[in-house]
Amino acid sequence: MTGQQQYRRQYDQLILEERSDYEALGRLAPQLGPDVSRDRESLLAATQIWHSGVDRGEFLARQLPAEVFTSRLFEQHASYEQALVAASELENQIHRAIEDR
Repeated sequence: MTGQQQYRRQYDQLILEERSDYEALGRLAPQLGPDVSRDRESLLAATQIWHSGVDRGEFLARQLPAEVFTSRLFEQHASYEQALVAASELENQIHRAIEDR
């Protein structure tokens, strides 16, 4: 929205880190139990929906007028919230698995 490319670069870097974290957790999840694996998959699905919305909304493709940006961001809020809930559920499952060990 601001046209400052450092934010785009930071977003791209965070996406790469997120993918790396998913892969690492994918290797560890079987050791933590089926609930962790299930919630990892739920989080992956939820974040893919969010990232797809970011792409469709053209948030990063071009500088949007403030009204358009705000409207599109509001439309994507539900998918962002679902990703946050899925992340929280996964975190809780990981803690439970660690405590059970």
